[in-house]
Amino acid sequence: MEINEHVFIPPELDCAFVKHSRYMPVFWHTHEFFEMLCVLSGECDNIFEQDRFQMKAGDICIHAPGTVHCVRAFSEDVILLNILIRKSTFERAFFSLMEEECILSRFFRTAFYKTVEMPYLLFRTEKDLQIRSLILDAMTEFESDNKYKRPLLNAMLSELMIRMFQGYEESIVVPSPRVNSGRHGDVVKILRYMQENYRTVTMSELSERFNYSKRQLQRIIFEASGLSFRDAIQTQKLTRAAELLRTTDLTVQLVAEQTGFQAVNNFRKLFSRQYQLTPAAYREKLRAGEGSSPETHPSVLH
Repeated sequence: MEINEHVFIPPELDCAFVKHSRYMPVFWHTHEFFEMLCVLSGECDNIFEQDRFQMKAGDICIHAPGTVHCVRAFSEDVILLNILIRKSTFERAFFSLMEEECILSRFFRTAFYKTVEMPYLLFRTEKDLQIRSLILDAMTEFESDNKYKRPLLNAMLSELMIRMFQGYEESIVVPSPRVNSGRHGDVVKILRYMQENYRTVTMSELSERFNYSKRQLQRIIFEASGLSFRDAIQTQKLTRAAELLRTTDLTVQLVAEQTGFQAVNNFRKLFSRQYQLTPAAYREKLRAGEGSSPETHPSVLH
């Protein structure tokens, strides 16, 4: 069964808050909007075509559009809230978190466009009272007749997502890639390790640390980010270099060294290819006030 957004989301708003009834018959469905399933108390089963897991109080699962799933909530103490968000609104709020192009942000940017591989992200916030309060306050606002309800709700949802990532990015549960051995979360751990150690990390190091062959790693990284290992690391280096050029007075030589480029000429060449400016011109343009920033998201490297 496919659910259209106009069934639940009022035309004057970009989201809706819908309480999930206890003992509702389990039925498979999909929808064209994003859904945040929030467990306020008790437990439920969230079931997908390729996966199934139990959710408990404090858990929040973001479902991508087109995801086929069903929810089983058969207990007296379970309280579930569905936050339904228009696709365009979610993308604006969600991607505003990803202003800097890095290995992990690229993964999250592309995740929801690969529904087969990435139908959900699960946050286990447990007893985080701030997040619970944000959810309940937003629901109260949704049920009100206040002026400016639409922009306020959008702002509240943006804050909710920021708090979720701020506090729980390191423990996000993601579906296992089909090339994976079934260990949830390995893909995020691998990408995070690459991001944190981009200056020196090697495929051999990743292989030994995460117990995958190099071939498996290449496939996992490509499926998660759309880039090869080499290009993902190079993108990360260039992003960090651009940040240093914007925020420090380091020479181009030192910027190259601090971001892991062994030859400054090679750094200049790669930087110019991605930003259409030399490193020196990039910095000069910012300081001349010709714009808040030249293009700060490197494209796919080849």
